[in-house]
This record gives sequence, C-alpha cells and structure tokens, in this order.
Amino acid sequence: MPQLFSRADENGWVTPAATDVGVAPAEKPYDAKYLYQQANLIQRRFAELSTPVRIVDVRASPSHLRFLLRPAISGQTAQLGGITENLRPALPGLQRTLKAELVELYPAQKSGEGAVLLVRPENPTSLSLDYLLGQENFLNATDPTVLSLGLSLNQQTIVRDLRFMPHLLIVGDAPQRLHLMSALILQLCLFNTPAEFRFALIGARTEVMDALAQSPHILGGTLHTLKEFRRLLDGLIKHLGQRKNQFNQQNAKTLDEYNESVKGQPQKPFPRLLITLDAVSVKGWGEDRQAWFSNLYRLVKEGPALGLHVVLAVPDLQSTTVPSQLLELMPEQMILRSAFNTVNWAQPPAAFPVALIDSMYRANGSAPQPVELPEVDNKQIGQILKYWRRVATLRNTDSPDAAPIPPTGLTGYLRRTGQTGALLAARQQREAEQSDASLSAAILAEVPAIIKAKRDTKPDLPVVDENTPPVPRHFLLLEKKYRRAGALAAYLGWLSIGPLIDVLEQSPQDARATLKALQEAGLLEAGESPMLRFMRLSEEE
Repeated sequence: MPQLFSRADENGWVTPAATDVGVAPAEKPYDAKYLYQQANLIQRRFAELSTPVRIVDVRASPSHLRFLLRPAISGQTAQLGGITENLRPALPGLQRTLKAELVELYPAQKSGEGAVLLVRPENPTSLSLDYLLGQENFLNATDPTVLSLGLSLNQQTIVRDLRFMPHLLIVGDAPQRLHLMSALILQLCLFNTPAEFRFALIGARTEVMDALAQSPHILGGTLHTLKEFRRLLDGLIKHLGQRKNQFNQQNAKTLDEYNESVKGQPQKPFPRLLITLDAVSVKGWGEDRQAWFSNLYRLVKEGPALGLHVVLAVPDLQSTTVPSQLLELMPEQMILRSAFNTVNWAQPPAAFPVALIDSMYRANGSAPQPVELPEVDNKQIGQILKYWRRVATLRNTDSPDAAPIPPTGLTGYLRRTGQTGALLAARQQREAEQSDASLSAAILAEVPAIIKAKRDTKPDLPVVDENTPPVPRHFLLLEKKYRRAGALAAYLGWLSIGPLIDVLEQSPQDARATLKALQEAGLLEAGESPMLRFMRLSEEE
C-alpha cells in the first residue's frame, strides 16, 4: 500500500503515515452473511410476483448495496430490462422487507446485462475519505498527485491524477461542493509536503475553510472578496512569468522536468500550486466578470505545464459565471444534483435513479458517470493539520536539540540537518554571554548533534590582529577536526594524543594542537596526562 506510507522530501519535510493521522483502509462495510441474507430476501420477493430472478453480482459500499439481476430462466436476459417497470410496484414491499431507507431499480448500463437493484440501508454510513483511500485502484497508484474523487454506482473508485486533469470544474451550489474541495486538499496535504504542494483558498468563511487555512501548505490565508482574489491573480501571473523564465533556462517543459533538473543545484524546486476557488460564495462574481476573466483564463491555459491547477466551483454553467472560453479549458467536471436541470448534456445521462446520485462526473465529452462524493470528517481534518503544524513548529525553532520529528510509517526518527552548525554557533554565543562558567558542558552536550549534520555550515570568523579582541573560544569547535575530537572525548570520557592518532588518524603535531584547542575551549582540563571524565566504579565503592 504505497500511498499510505510516509516519505521524506529533499528539504527535510516528512509526510505523515496515513495511520498516524487517523486515515486507515476501511473495513468492508457489510459482512458476507448479511449480503447473502439480503440477496435471498430479494430473490424470494420477486419469485412471489412470478418474476423469478437470480442475483449474479453483489457490491457494497458504506451507503449502498448493488445487486445485478438476471432472469432465473436461461436465455431471457434481454427480456429483463423490458419488465423492470412491471417489478416497480413490488419495490415498496421489498423496501419494508429489507428494512431499507430506499430501493430503486433501473436497467444495467450495458444492453442485455439485466437490471440493477440499488438498496440504501436504514441509517447508512456516509462515504468516508478512509474508504476511498483504501480501495485497490488508489493504493496501486504511487504518484502523490493522484486523487480519489468519489465512488461510482458500480462501487469503483474514480481515480485521477491532478497533473493530467489538470483542472476541475464543480457545478452546483449544494454543500457537497465544499466536501469535495476539502477532500481534494486533504489528500494532497496528506501525500505532499509544503515544499512540494501549496494551495490557495478563495471563498466565504466556513468552519472547514478556517481549519484548512491553518495548514503550512496554504498560500497566505483564506481570501473572501473579489478584490482579494484579483490581487492574488496579479501575483500569480507575475509568478508564472518567473517560473517560465526558470523553465526556459533549464530547458524544461513541465514542473516535474524542472524540479528534476535543479537537484543538486543552487536553484530551488517549485511547489505544485492548487487554486481552490468557491465562486458560489464570492459576492459579485457573475456581475464583475471583466475583473477576473483575463487573468484567470491565462492561469487556466498556461498553468498546467508550470505546475498550477484550478478547482473552480460555480452555481451553474451560465456564460456570466463561466465564459465559454474558460469552459473549454476545463473539460473535467463534477456536476452536483442541484445543477442537473441547468446543464446542457451533450451525452444525456443514463436512466439512473436521481435520488441515489450525488453528482455526475464527465471528462472530455465522455458520457456522464454517477458518483457518490465523500464526506470529510472534521476530526480527520484536525489530525492531519495538527501533524503539519507540529512539524512546521519543529522546523522553525532555533534550538538544535529540539525533539526529532516523530516516527511516521517507514521513515523513523529524522533530525534537521540544514544550518545546524550556524544555529549552534548562535546558541553558544548567547550562552557564552550569559554564563561563561557553564560553556564547556553546553558545548559538550551539543557536539554529537553537530556531528550528525549532513552539511557543515561554517560562519565567517573575524580576522584576528593586534587591534581585534580575542575570538570567543567556543568558535574553535566549528572546525571539523575539533568537532570530531570533541565527540570522541565525549564518547570515551577522556582524551589524549593516542586516540587522536589511532582513531582520527591525526599526526602527532596535529593531535597536540587539537588537545590544546579543546583545552582552551574548556572541554579538556589542562595537563599532559589523560584526564578521566567519570569516576571508576571501584573508586565509588
């Protein structure tokens, strides 16, 4: 299950393991015994109406049961689709027998396959993000930009890659739009670090929006007005120009190509950007189209190759809310039930029971596909954001001995490695000014942490002459050979010329210079003979 493990990026950020933030593959919603009992009740009920059927397939999600029906008599499959209307009078009685909230019957999507009976049990469980993330076709996708949009009536998870979508248009003013937008953001926050992914939020204040705004992945805060959105657009247009110049210098055509080309170079990789815009709740959106259309159109057109994507929620597909030029660039659409009657369907949806459908998903002119959307748990949002806030706090602290990032998945304990030397020097300077007497112990405690640093960051030392005050003695430890010697002294409990020659392979002359430097720094007592730094047990007794 590759998607559910943690991962470290090039900047030292670590994504959480899914189980560490309350996301785990959901168990099967119903056991086999229950499904077998329901199938038997259905077959008996239809047999009583002189229309015997056999159930050839059963699929279950948390909120629905799907039974594929065919005639019990061989060779009459094609006839079943024609007699579904005759079976409808039996549905109210079947609903009572099954103790279901809703029962619907409709022809199978493919001609000649029979009919489908959809059953919503009493007090159904809402479709959760856990359930979607635990499906096989999602777990088999290893790219961190893969998204699970919802569940089809065939109980198949709709999985798409943000890089290739590359935008999503949500049509309808129902609350489900906010559930879908927050589910997309949470998935990207779960599998991407703030160095790899950032998002912007534009829309009215809601509890979910306010919670998401606390993530270190967010660009600024939540924007609530059209004026603020226009200001963001202006900044994004300038940023796209900068990205385009950098891409041209590296001869890169996509964000992935650019980020790969700058590894090991001074240039930093760019994060992927997601602009999440709830135009349903932005006042003046439809009336002041000229204020946003030009720049938004440019973002949608040029953004995908440069790593920028847009999720736009609109109440309908009127030209005032979504101009046709913009609509052509956003072929992937999730149409909510509240907007079904306002859409001009190029390919009309099949005869699905509308009461059981949250939305219709269509991409690139394909036939609409009914989709059940997930509901995001507020507790789950809190756990994911709590993790990222804690990690961001640990990264921002100036203490080199701050607690390590907690173990997540297969990653284990990871300490910060960048700029450790410089941070240590600053801390030691403060301690030296406060209490010179405690300097030796403070430095000795920090030496192992410095040795673990992957990069040695050496601050510029002042030039020493007759008119320059003496360099603080703890700066001597910033030289690598002295740090290693200090660590060896801390490990052995003592130090002399012998270990420096044998372990660190120093020459006798360098070894004497090292001992002198450590003595001047206060890490070793003055003298020619080795000085033990602990008491022998025999002497303690």
